[in-house]
Amino acid sequence: MPPFEALPFWYQTMLIIFSVVTLVVGGSVFWRMLKSVFGKDDEKQ
Repeated sequence: MPPFEALPFWYQTMLIIFSVVTLVVGGSVFWRMLKSVFGKDDEKQ
């Protein structure tokens, strides 16, 4: 895989956006799983 700086600009932008979206979605899902496991799910009232 070529170094990150050698990639086209649009490809760098797509990679950054994709990683940010993956982090946000994965983090929220992981947080909901943690809350439901520990019984702190306050959103079901």
